[in-house]
Amino acid sequence: MSVFGVVIAIFIVLLILPPMQIASHIRSYVSKDTIGIVNASFQKDTIRIIRNAEILENMTGVFEQVGTARAGHHFNIIGESDGYFHVKFGRGIGFIRQEDAVKLKSESLTPENEYELTNESFITKNNVVVYDLVATSEEIGLIKANMRYPIAQETNRWYVIDFLGKSAYIDKKKSSSR
Repeated sequence: MSVFGVVIAIFIVLLILPPMQIASHIRSYVSKDTIGIVNASFQKDTIRIIRNAEILENMTGVFEQVGTARAGHHFNIIGESDGYFHVKFGRGIGFIRQEDAVKLKSESLTPENEYELTNESFITKNNVVVYDLVATSEEIGLIKANMRYPIAQETNRWYVIDFLGKSAYIDKKKSSSR
């Protein structure tokens, strides 16, 4: 093989290898049904919390609890390693112990709750309850006191946030000014 051929082969390997190394937890599938209609769906790795689970962050080289995910709820994961599931937490990454959750597959027509976060954020005065829906007031988690958290949207009474990949609500009265 000529030097030119080797250079081309290396170039092709470098183009193909990096995307293969990235472990994406969102997958798209295209299939045909029995009459030839093409169906597309996204599959996202999720976890179901089996007991109230600490959400940890590793900002200083030491894991610190920054919140809690309530048992029985499902959340999107963005990765996993060393006994932890990785989840979106604010603008960073949170970690949930794998012993506290079960990994599942979830299919939907579009990716769930991909919010464009605003530049606005709030700071929790105390531990703040996170609600799934305002109407049902179902608690899905907790954010610890003195945490800065980004806002996705805002209503008169609520901050709408992305909590572990899920649309969630915080009572404005429970957080300090922005």
